[in-house]
Amino acid sequence: MGKSSELMPVIDRTSIFERNREFEELAFETRCIDVGNYTGRSTVPIYASVTGESYQRHGDPSRDAVSACVASLEGAAYTLVTASGVSSITLPLLALLQNGDRIVCNRDLYIWTYFFVREDLPRLLNAQVDLADLTDLDALEACLKQGNVRLVCLETIANPLLNVPDIAACCRLAHQYGAKVLVDNTFASPYLCRPLELGADLCSESMTKYMNGHGDALAGSISTNDHEIYYQLQRMMGVLGCCLSPFNSFLVSRGLQTLPMRMERHCDNAERLVEYLAEKPFVKDLTYPGLPSHPQHAIASRQLKRYGGVLCFRLDTSHEKLYNEFLPELKLLRHWVSLGEPHSLISPKGEDPEKGIPADFIRVAVGLEDCGDLIQDLERGFRKLF
Repeated sequence: MGKSSELMPVIDRTSIFERNREFEELAFETRCIDVGNYTGRSTVPIYASVTGESYQRHGDPSRDAVSACVASLEGAAYTLVTASGVSSITLPLLALLQNGDRIVCNRDLYIWTYFFVREDLPRLLNAQVDLADLTDLDALEACLKQGNVRLVCLETIANPLLNVPDIAACCRLAHQYGAKVLVDNTFASPYLCRPLELGADLCSESMTKYMNGHGDALAGSISTNDHEIYYQLQRMMGVLGCCLSPFNSFLVSRGLQTLPMRMERHCDNAERLVEYLAEKPFVKDLTYPGLPSHPQHAIASRQLKRYGGVLCFRLDTSHEKLYNEFLPELKLLRHWVSLGEPHSLISPKGEDPEKGIPADFIRVAVGLEDCGDLIQDLERGFRKLF
């Protein structure tokens, strides 16, 4: 039967990135539109075919177009796109970790990534998992000093506390101890931050969020400048099969074209809402990287183009009134999970002492609506309580 290494040279898809060099001098906004679509049509068609020059699990023309475009936007040599955001984390962990390896993660991980590293990696790979506050470089180094750390995983803007680790400093420290660094860049998108340029070895995105931007497709991406890493990612895709469908590839390609203007609007609206909320005496623990009071404001100012479209706060009210009176009164801010779509979404979080999340910590993923309308929507809810 042979080994997978005998098949890999046939499915090692590096040629799809060759034309990216033609666009290197163009602006980010232009590359969002033009990189990857070489069909002579206004959009890349939906190639609903399982086989052809390659089996669909390894690549198809719809997916190749997305991969090329995302690689250009991330400043990457290679990008593998996946069927969901969470698979853009689980796939590289399974591809790169060996039995008994140690992994260091920021403590306030996305919930399903948290479950995977705490419950599944120890079971599957006998992995040692350390959760730490990665805004504290001393805490990171204490973990690295334990030895055998294969990978450090962090988020550009952590969910939901909106902590902002110093990516460049974390990468320098991790590399000093021989570890690779994976950064989940979902809350920023490559428009606001490009972790590979700061020293990260891998950058993952839940493209379900800002990059697709319309709330209608699950998708993820993993980008790197290291061919050996890309090779291992492709091999694991062959095993897991969590490939992006042609239809969702089409939707993401459409979304990427408007990413810059949407991100500007998300940030504009978030900043205006923060100004409005800061004046309310019943708003507590207002959290946004753009606030000078944010503990990592200086890092965010250096690391991000703007401060993002997500903010958090608490209200000086009871749990019961929050859920039974305030949330039902809102008409525009939808009490839904997720972020990065046209609708503004509001999602209170339950208390989690291990992650440092206080009770009824409200996350608002600010959408693209008229901000005056959003303020009026919040005013209606506040009048019900205060």
